[in-house]
Amino acid sequence: MHGEIQLSGSINSKNLAALTDPGIGPHHTPRIWVVVCDRKQARLFHRQGRKLESLGKARPAIPYIKEQTNDSYGRASSSGPAAGRHSFAASDESLRHEDELFLRSLVDFLDEARKQDAFDSVVIAAAPKTLGDLRGLMDDRLKIMIRAEISKDLMHQSTDDIRDQLSNCVNFE
Repeated sequence: MHGEIQLSGSINSKNLAALTDPGIGPHHTPRIWVVVCDRKQARLFHRQGRKLESLGKARPAIPYIKEQTNDSYGRASSSGPAAGRHSFAASDESLRHEDELFLRSLVDFLDEARKQDAFDSVVIAAAPKTLGDLRGLMDDRLKIMIRAEISKDLMHQSTDDIRDQLSNCVNFE
């Protein structure tokens, strides 16, 4: 676990710099990380020669609120066969807050990876609003590491489809 996110795969490592081989000499192959995310999860990859290899996934450390059983916040509903019971759906404001916490934690994780020299540049693919929110959470040291931004939700695409979408900004030769 890292901050407010749960990491799975090889990115759940203390030594992030060891995940990608920088090569040897002045002409090493740039280490490019790819972050494909929405407001609820992220998939992280790195370019490995002609392939895009998964580093792992990031999700909120605490699952999203789906229903509340008290009236401290949310909207009551009482319809259908269980009309005598009440459930309270999480408010839009609380869901937006959880989205922001996850995106903040993702940016913190990327900044920690930057500090550990785990990559030379990053490509981020996300829906336009999510991309803008991520950009707003980054400091200048992380922003200058951004190689490209793809304003498209690719979260549920296959790895090959994501690689194809990156062909204009990442050289897979």
